[in-house]
Parts: sequence; structure tokens; C-alpha cells
Amino acid sequence: MSLNVANHYGLNVNLNKKPLKANNSVVNESLALSNNRINRTGNLYSLSFTGNPNHILLISAECRPFAKTGGMGDVNCELPGVYNEKNSGSKGKDEIRVMVPLYNSEGGPVEKDGKLYFVHSGGKEYPLEKTGIEADFTYGSNKSKAVLYKSENPENGVMTYFVHSPEISKDKKEYTDPYSNMYGTYSAFSSACVALLKGLNKKENFDVGVLHTTDWHTAFAIDDLHEAQKKDRSLDGIKTVHTFHNAGYIYQGAVEPLRAVVNNFGNKDIAKVLQDNRIQTELEKLGAEKSLKGLRNLLDDKEQNPENYAEPEASKSINKINRRIIKVCENQPWDKYGNYNPSRQAIKEADLLTTVSSGFMEEMMSSDKIAPVIRPDLKKNEHKTVGIVNGLEPGGFDPAKVKFPFNSFNFSSQKINNKLYLQENLSLNGSKEVLNSGKNAPVEGYLEKDPEKMLCFLASRFDTGQKGIDMLMKSAEKFLEKNENIQLVIGAPIPVKEENSELVTNFKKNVIEKYPGRVVLIKEYLSLPQFMAGADAFFVPSRWEPCGLTQLQAMRMGAIPIVSNTGGLKDTITSIQENPNKATGFKTSDNLFFLDKPEEELARVVGEAYKTFSSDKTTWNKMIKNALTYDSSWNKAVGQYYNSVYHNPIIDNKQAKTGENLIRIA
Repeated sequence: MSLNVANHYGLNVNLNKKPLKANNSVVNESLALSNNRINRTGNLYSLSFTGNPNHILLISAECRPFAKTGGMGDVNCELPGVYNEKNSGSKGKDEIRVMVPLYNSEGGPVEKDGKLYFVHSGGKEYPLEKTGIEADFTYGSNKSKAVLYKSENPENGVMTYFVHSPEISKDKKEYTDPYSNMYGTYSAFSSACVALLKGLNKKENFDVGVLHTTDWHTAFAIDDLHEAQKKDRSLDGIKTVHTFHNAGYIYQGAVEPLRAVVNNFGNKDIAKVLQDNRIQTELEKLGAEKSLKGLRNLLDDKEQNPENYAEPEASKSINKINRRIIKVCENQPWDKYGNYNPSRQAIKEADLLTTVSSGFMEEMMSSDKIAPVIRPDLKKNEHKTVGIVNGLEPGGFDPAKVKFPFNSFNFSSQKINNKLYLQENLSLNGSKEVLNSGKNAPVEGYLEKDPEKMLCFLASRFDTGQKGIDMLMKSAEKFLEKNENIQLVIGAPIPVKEENSELVTNFKKNVIEKYPGRVVLIKEYLSLPQFMAGADAFFVPSRWEPCGLTQLQAMRMGAIPIVSNTGGLKDTITSIQENPNKATGFKTSDNLFFLDKPEEELARVVGEAYKTFSSDKTTWNKMIKNALTYDSSWNKAVGQYYNSVYHNPIIDNKQAKTGENLIRIA
């Protein structure tokens, strides 16, 4: 039975790390023999490359400040900015440019006083320029036209291109519901990006050598490119990199076969579907026209009137059609749930696969909980995987800019002052000035003012799936009972539907009320730098964490992370057991997601942290200094992207820069 991904909320986990290592070889025999864009004449292999390996086009649904929902928007802004700055000199003048949808602009950019603007859904305006580049494109059975605009990112000067097409630009912002709309938008966007590549070369002098796709939203572009290369050999030199920012099933872009036919299939496969007698029979039962238009109308009606298709006979016909599509078109990337899965296709077809930490890559390849469905595909393609931890721009996370400024030399006294400031603010009659809503902030509980208390802090969205706030709330009673000098502050906006949930109700009764003066629940987002500056420890109890930023932010503010041993948390935090001289935090014995009793393990590691805090100040202060001086900048990451991704031998065959080259195979 086909599983509708829109109703599937599976948890995800992460992979195995055997990242590719950059070396000086040009291309080995196995790569040459497996590359279907290499021609053989006798014992000579001819590679027709036109793409410039120094020109990288990153296409994505998000890029700050134009479109941002999560960390991917930050990465797509920060990585190109620092990469271009560091690699624009003697190393070969690399340049990353970014391409995103022109959201909120169905009729095109806004024109004011003869100038063009992209108006963000939040109201902010960004100036645009015409590129003069247009391209017709198809996605599945659909045809459209794309027009390209450009603007420099105001944060770092990175050239950013905006794709306008009615099918894409009707969306007010990234990830516009329903899921079916989102799926169509990004299918169209991916195809449009590929159609615009030649125009970039001709009119922008940007001959793309590497097409870098991000998550399922642009995974379609890899197959679109390979199909285009079959028809136009001038595109042969373009290699592909695909990055996973998450790997759970709901992040893989899976859809039922019917929708894939309309949005993704080429004419040959569409014809197979429409000519199949069994499919025709079921369409007739549903009263649908036996044509492509009939399939579109059926999908629209199913979307708008789902109750009609919940009826047994209608549901049975839909399932038969979907199963028959899989049988008729076996070459498509079907998954075990009977859905079309673009992430599976990207894994198979991309030249290189990356994710945002080596720890996450390890878990993706080793755990079906982290990467359901795609784990075997990733493992099979382990030879082309790379994991690189994201960097972090300073932003407002500067200990010199808080209430009581400090640095790596005077933190001991000043962090205590910041802690006392928080305790005073959150006391029974405190001013609450540290909170965004002040006295009106939705706060439950209070803190006693005591510098000897270990103040622990968590800030997160109220996510009982990935972020593990539920495990912390359940574990709190255990570690607060055992260690009377621990205080806990949780900052998380709680959705109305969760306010009276068993989890929140029990936390209020068994933790906040039971331990007065020691626990505060703040039901809104907080100004993190000041809270981290005053906190002794910071929780990140995630079930999976591809990279994680808050643990890096906490270290910058001298708050010691207490984390689940997963993904990027595993890579960025060093425990006392691993290296006592370089320790920066405390980690659970394993990923909490993998444990039978995660709350007990979390309580255990909190006890370990408290023991160090209370009885070994020398070690504790050493950890704070290590955290404050930890290099979380993008400098290391961009070097790894240069060597292990964009100039990995799989991506950058050095001879490719001059055009036609010959590689002799003995």
C-alpha cells in the first residue's frame, strides 16, 4: 500500500563515515569506466568537458536573508560567502553562486521608480537586476518558462540568482503548504535551474562546472541535468554534489506514483501509464478521463476532496493505479513504501554526496532509524560520501557584548555575575527584563539567587521528535532529586495543542511544583547570548542532529554543552574521557535515540557534569576556557569543501579545465 509522506512522521537518524579523501590522482580506472559521459576510442578515453570546475552553482529552497526556515538557510548564505573570500586568490579563483526561487512574485518582481525588487513575505525589499536570461523548461508533463534575475547578497556580496516562473513564484515563501504544492514547486524549480545553465555561461560568463543541490527540494535537478546532457553535449562537463541536511523519511521528498507521473515522468513513461489497460480500467471506475489531463484532474480532486477517496472502492482503485504504475515504470526510484523517492535517485546519480558532519554521515549509513529507506542506498555509495561540520558566523554570540562582558581570561567572575543577573530576573518577583516579553512573558516557576547552583539551560522549538525536549523534561525529575544544587531553565514556545498534554502537565506537577526555586519554563523564544552567558551548562538532547549550531553558540558564550552522542554533536564536543586537556562538554554513552532508557542515561551524564562543576573547579574552568577558544569558524570547513568536495578528484579532473582530454588506461 502506498504511504502518503504528508501523513508520515517517522524519526530519522544518521550515517557511517568513510569520507572520500582528496588526492592528486586525476581519475582512476573504475571511475573512468563507470562514467557514462566518457567515450572510448581503442584504449583511449576521451572526456568532453566544458564546465569550469572553479564555478560552483548552489541551488536551494533557502538562502538567508531571502528565504530561511532553518539552518540550511544559514549554511547557504555563510558557506558561499566565506568560501569565495578564502578561495578567490592563488588557489584558482573559485566562486560559489547561489540560485533560489523568486518567491512571493507570481506576476514578476515589484517595480518601483523604474527599479525592480523582490519583496519578501515579511515585507522587506531586495533590489533585483535583469540578467536577460530566459529558458523554456519542462517538468514531467508540464511546460513553462523561467526568467532569471540577480542580486548580491547584502550580507556577503555573493551573487544570488532568482528564478521566476508562475509555477514557482506563486508561493509566498519557502515550503508553502500543502505538500502537493510544495512538491510541484520544487520539481519545477529544479528543472528550471538546469534549463538556465547555458544562459549563465553566455550572459553571466559563469560556466558552471559543479551543480550543488541541497535536500530533496533540488534533488530532481541531478536527473534533469543528466537527461539534458544526453541531448546537449556542451553540458557534459558539469559534475554534481548533493547535500543532505536531514535524512528522515519526511525529508526525502517521497510522493505517491500518481503525482510522480504528472510532475516528474518523461513522455515515454507517461505514455506507458496511459496505455496500460489495467490503469485505464481503474480510471474508468473513478470516472476519470483516460488522459494526462484526467490524471491531473484526479490528483486535484483527490487533494480537494479527500473524503471521496477514503471510500473503500475509490481507495482500492487509487492503490491499484499506483501499484500498476510501479510495475509499468520499473526504472523509477521507487521505495519500499511504494512511493517515488527523489532522494534515492540523487544518491544513485550524484557524483558526490555530502552531509553537514561526519558523525551524521556515519549514522545515516548505519541506522535505519536515522535514514529510513535510503540507508542501504547510502551504504552502497559509501565511496562517494563526505561529511563536513558546518561553521558558525559570530553574529550576536560575543561574550564581550553581554550584561557583564567577559573573555577567556576573566570569565570566572563575570560568568557568575551573568548567572546572578539571570537568577534575579527570573526570581519570584524579578523584573523579567531579560525576556522578550518582559513581565508579560509566559513563565512558570522561578529561580532562587544562589551563585553556587549549577544553572542548566535549554532553548529549542518544542519538538518531541528530533530535539528531545521530551527526554529532558522526563529526566529532570531524576537529576534534580539527586542533585539539589542544580537549576533548570527551559525556553521553548509550547503549541496550544501541547499545553495540556501529559508531558507538559507532568512536568509542571512533578518538576516545577516539586522543586520551587529551581526550575523555570519560559514559553517563548529567548535572547540566547545572554542566557548562555549566564548558564553553566547547555542541553542539546537531540535524537539526531545533522550538525547543530546551538552547541557551538553555547561554547562561544562559555556554557558547557551536555549533549546526546549523535551526529554533529559527536563531532564538535570533546568529553573528558576522550581528551581531558581539550574537553569542552559532556556526552551520553550513545545516541539517546538508540537507548532503551534514554532519560536515565541523560540523568547520569548530568550527574557527571554536576560532580565536575561542584568538586573539580580546575577541570570545569579548563573546559570553559577550551569552549571559549574552540574554533567554530567557517575557516576549517571551507578548506575541507575545497579539497574534499569541489576539488575532490571525482569532481575536479585537473585536465578538464582545458576542454578535451585523453586518459590512457593500461
